[in-house]
Amino acid sequence: MAVPTTPTGVESTIGIGEETTYGTAVAATEFYYLLEPPSIDFGRKKTLKPVMGNAFTRKATDARREPTISFKILVSYDELGFLLAHAIGDSSVATSGSGPYTHTIAGASMPVGLTVEADYGAASMTGGTTPAFTGCQISKLCITQAHNDFAEVSVECTAEDVAQVTKASPTYPTDNFLEYASLGTVEINSVAQNARSCELTISNELRSDRFNLGSKSRVGIGRKRMTVTGKIEVEMDAMTEMNLSLNGTDTPITLTWTGASSHSLSLALTGSNITSANPTASGDDDWIVPVEFDADGDKLTATLINADASY
Repeated sequence: MAVPTTPTGVESTIGIGEETTYGTAVAATEFYYLLEPPSIDFGRKKTLKPVMGNAFTRKATDARREPTISFKILVSYDELGFLLAHAIGDSSVATSGSGPYTHTIAGASMPVGLTVEADYGAASMTGGTTPAFTGCQISKLCITQAHNDFAEVSVECTAEDVAQVTKASPTYPTDNFLEYASLGTVEINSVAQNARSCELTISNELRSDRFNLGSKSRVGIGRKRMTVTGKIEVEMDAMTEMNLSLNGTDTPITLTWTGASSHSLSLALTGSNITSANPTASGDDDWIVPVEFDADGDKLTATLINADASY
């Protein structure tokens, strides 16, 4: 029996490039270590219209496309800025010279779209091509950090269309990943916390329903609104966290990772609404408070120090 040539999920790769002309595919320049195979939907939508004459006939429109792609990855400090700039807005660089460079990424206009190349493996496509989702905007980016683990970043993208591109050969950066041991600062209301886990989600409500007559694909994807939500599990400190929730206090929150080569990431909310802080315990275990929060997008600033001069 012949050895199977069907690719497996473990062979999957993901590569991203920033477009110069919106919706026009470009070669991937950043590659990320996938934690699971990407979730892909080509979004082919067809309208079937029953017609009179018999019970079996329907007429079909030429299908329009509503593609999406999502993936979960490990990220290094040098790779993450590319995604943050497209999830939050354009970045400014505060340091010149040979680096490290300080990037300040805050709510601003979204950059030109992304091309996201999803490859299934060595035998994925005939002719050496692979699907590329063009005109992508990030609808959701979530950073999750558990103890004794790497930070995991989940990304959801809405695309204008799908093209076939020549398969690229992935190249990965030097290992310098965000992980639990480098998350040195977790502050709620400017007070350092003993945190067990945390997550922060950037959500963009996109203008993804723009379809003009004469086109099968979306006609540009813009942002309507940006919000931030999250949860931090902390050891109970008197009634501090509960009082913030009960009193409706506008609460600053900061998460800071510090890695090798003077690289770091700070995610700072100048204010947030603590929506829940209900303590839980099991038997003789510690009381843990899952602090849940939300905030308007303009309250978030990401400060990233790495070796990239620009995005």
